[in-house]
Amino acid sequence: LEGPLSLGARPLLPELTQGDEWLDQQARRLADRYMTAMSLLRDRLAAANDMPAALRCAERVTIAAPLSERAAGEQMRLLHGTGQRTEALAVFDRCARAIAEEQAERPAQWLLALRDAVDRGATAREVDRLLPRPDDAPRIKPQGLPRPLSSFHGREQQLAWLDEAL
Repeated sequence: LEGPLSLGARPLLPELTQGDEWLDQQARRLADRYMTAMSLLRDRLAAANDMPAALRCAERVTIAAPLSERAAGEQMRLLHGTGQRTEALAVFDRCARAIAEEQAERPAQWLLALRDAVDRGATAREVDRLLPRPDDAPRIKPQGLPRPLSSFHGREQQLAWLDEAL
């Protein structure tokens, strides 16, 4: 998947989307999907212990989104895990510089803590704990079978049994 996904790294030509709000919105939507796909691929490759490929994906994500603290943090985590501490610190520096130039702000507190942990040679577990985790989707409590929209004559007993069984 790495090859086909790399094609999505190329943004649409600005001349094509200029002045067309719908095309501009579609270009942003495609860019978001590319980032999501590359992030998922990075995580799957890391889980499969294919670190060179995971690092290539992580680098593509940070290049495509230089202001993304999350992407920088994930790349730093992978680099630290493979013993590339200097490279991990360089990723932080690039992200911090981009944030300072574009937004005139400092990186998030958790990213600063991650940099410090990498700099002092923290364990992989410590580094992993510093990364923010995405919020869980709201969980809907099951409330039995839904109420029927129409009456099912002669099926009340079966529906009651199913409801009880579930």
